[in-house]
Amino acid sequence: VLRSAFKKMHIYVHQKYGYS
Repeated sequence: VLRSAFKKMHIYVHQKYGYS
């Protein structure tokens, strides 16, 4: 569960900040 949440946050940060 933690890993899933972390991955989701990782994707969110990438989308918000525009990282590839």
